[in-house]
Amino acid sequence: MNEEALKMHEAKRVVVVEKGFKAFADMGLKSEILEGIESFGLSEPAEIQQLAIPHLLERKSLHIRHVSKSGKSLAIIIALLQLVDPTGPDFQITVLLRTREQVRQFADTMKKIASSMSGIHILDLHPGKMREFFKTTGHQILVCSVGRFQYILEMEGLFDSWELHAMGVNLSKLRCLVFDDIEYLGMEYKGLEELMGTISEKLPTDLQIVTACAFALPELEEATTKLKKPPILIVSGKFNRTDISPNTDPPNSPPALQMGHQLPVYVLAEEFKRDHLMQSDGYRFGAALDRKPPHEDVAEL
Repeated sequence: MNEEALKMHEAKRVVVVEKGFKAFADMGLKSEILEGIESFGLSEPAEIQQLAIPHLLERKSLHIRHVSKSGKSLAIIIALLQLVDPTGPDFQITVLLRTREQVRQFADTMKKIASSMSGIHILDLHPGKMREFFKTTGHQILVCSVGRFQYILEMEGLFDSWELHAMGVNLSKLRCLVFDDIEYLGMEYKGLEELMGTISEKLPTDLQIVTACAFALPELEEATTKLKKPPILIVSGKFNRTDISPNTDPPNSPPALQMGHQLPVYVLAEEFKRDHLMQSDGYRFGAALDRKPPHEDVAEL
């Protein structure tokens, strides 16, 4: 396909969303969630949050693509808390990340947003905190690493410990599985394909699948097509050339349009974008950041 034909093909895949939201309060969210959002000093949803949250609330499987520190994780947190049933005793949602620190950051932020919600129990699973979980049951949300979750599925329970099995873990009610901030999973396509096969075999058939990262991941995105309810669309924010993955083809096309399986790409109309929320150092949870000292670490949520 020549360059002109490629541009025409890509243009046909783009869907411009003409309706945006000036405030989180306009999105039909629970009042308790709005209180949690306000605790971060936020009121305006960022571009990717305006795009992603409505599709997530409709339980669509999708890919979320935008630059680092653009508010992808907060979009996921808000939507998941809106969807979760606090009366359910079993896991309904699992969020997978790459590292222990990311697991901690995500879970801490989710707990803060959910602090005014009654009955919501979030389990952030990693070795350093395992003993704390032995006495607890009834969690609806599990946050852990990809590798740890794969082990859970293969062992059909949480490791080999009778204490953990006694927690009564039940994944048969799982409704949503999120791969968040997973630019570098360290898995070849064959390993990803095996993971998706295990997910299809062990988890419910109507499982909503969500992936979120800063650029296209052809291997992961191709592997998700093997699932029973694979992503059917992409929501994409503005990308810079520096955010383009070097392993994609063609290398100079926007990352969201590098998808091998040709999904439609939803972008927000210019009038609803919140570029003033972003600075050169990025932003946290959709709020503008002052320039930070070199030693200060800012969570990419």
